[in-house]
Amino acid sequence: MFYALEFILRDHFYISEPRERGPTHLPPDKGEPRGTPEHRAKYAAYGQAQVQPAAAAVEVQDVRSKNEMKRRVLFLSGIIALYVVVNALVQYVFDAAAIETALEQIRSVTNVKGGPILAKLLLRMIPGVTVSIILGLLVPFCGYIGAQQDSQGLVGCFCCCNGIHCGCASLGFITMVIIIVMFSAATPGIESYLEACDPVQCSQIPADISAPRKQALIVDCLAAGTWPDQYQQRFPGNARYPDICPKVMLKCKEESDPFPSPMPVEPTPWLRGGPTGAGGPYLGLGGSLREPLTTLRPAPPAWADPDREVPEPLPMEDDVQAFGVAGDVLEQAEAASHDEDDEDEGPPGPPEDRRLQSFTGHGLPGFDADGMPAHGARMRRSWRELPTWDDSGLTEALGPMPRDPIASCKPDRKGMKVIHQASLLLPELMPKLLTFMAVKLLLVVPVIILSCLGFWWGSDLYGKLGQGYGQLDNNRVPVVAPHVEAPPLPVAAVQAQPSAPAVQAPTVAVDRAE
Repeated sequence: MFYALEFILRDHFYISEPRERGPTHLPPDKGEPRGTPEHRAKYAAYGQAQVQPAAAAVEVQDVRSKNEMKRRVLFLSGIIALYVVVNALVQYVFDAAAIETALEQIRSVTNVKGGPILAKLLLRMIPGVTVSIILGLLVPFCGYIGAQQDSQGLVGCFCCCNGIHCGCASLGFITMVIIIVMFSAATPGIESYLEACDPVQCSQIPADISAPRKQALIVDCLAAGTWPDQYQQRFPGNARYPDICPKVMLKCKEESDPFPSPMPVEPTPWLRGGPTGAGGPYLGLGGSLREPLTTLRPAPPAWADPDREVPEPLPMEDDVQAFGVAGDVLEQAEAASHDEDDEDEGPPGPPEDRRLQSFTGHGLPGFDADGMPAHGARMRRSWRELPTWDDSGLTEALGPMPRDPIASCKPDRKGMKVIHQASLLLPELMPKLLTFMAVKLLLVVPVIILSCLGFWWGSDLYGKLGQGYGQLDNNRVPVVAPHVEAPPLPVAAVQAQPSAPAVQAPTVAVDRAE
């Protein structure tokens, strides 16, 4: 009925063009006789085409949606590739400039000459920047090729990489914000602490004071902060180093030394002149004539009980063979183990200031050509294999307070210089460090946005390709609409129109045909 009504309206109101009802529509039919088989076949095909608009519309909508997703992924891949290159170059130049500025500031405070310059830094960073650009371009390359070729695997790789990058960049952004806030809050306190702990306050002494008294005043100031509960200042009105500051300003030579000097050798009384106490040679093991033997027996330290009984060591065959020489050999060995102080640390310390040093017995009796003892497996270990102590280390652990810190200790010039330079550098470097981190933070924001968009749009296209709308393996099954034939038009609905052209068939002829 609908098609018949439309046919009547077309003839009586001269509707030249039919309405669109899908991908196909009825062409104009002026000049064709109504009621003929050709006329009916044409309208039957038109009715059949109107049965399929829903399936065709769905297919067209899906194709448009997929094309839109592909365009978004292609556009985003190009933007990501461009940002990867620009971001790497900006960070490359910015990092080199920031490092050069920091080095210039350090040179101005520490008076250190040389060091890397900006040109060398740029050249050294080129390989790393090149590798980062190549690796960064792999992700947008996967997205671009996957969208062009309808490859679900490449689109999935693009989606996953962007998702991981989005999550990691977000965590890095949050972490960097926390670090910037913590540094900003802690900077005033750190500056105040370093200013209070600047050891220059202990060395501000008039120039007319002699060097020994000046050193005593400095030690008195530093010892008050190093041993606040034990030391009593000897110079009234002298500065006092805060006890909350690092206790690395003094170098002491007594019990506080972690690796004390070799203890003086005390000869065993009953072996000073031989086994019987005589001053001449004695008959050694094996019937050979030996020189007077001096055994190694450490002297008791100052804090030990002088009345305690120390067991006397028994001589061994190896000891006799290795040290069957006079006591002057040991004295020469001890003399070779002395270490000279640094030139900037003043005059040398007391005689007990001895440290372990490399020692070999070249040219001495009882030693071989390599400087090792000629006999005795236990004594073949060289002195150079023993640990040595570096007084310039800032982490030197001080032991108990010496009996007389002023006489036993002296200032550690290197440690004082380092802390003083740190108190000058921190107020200058901390604002630059915060600015550097803030710029890094701003460069991370576009990375987060682009990565999250890549994950979102990539997942949409990946799902669309997975539904069968992509050309996966070049096998695509087209959507076929069902074929339904429309019923023929009734003859009674065909009426003659007075104003119609004369080429139309008469009504009587149509009735006879029926």
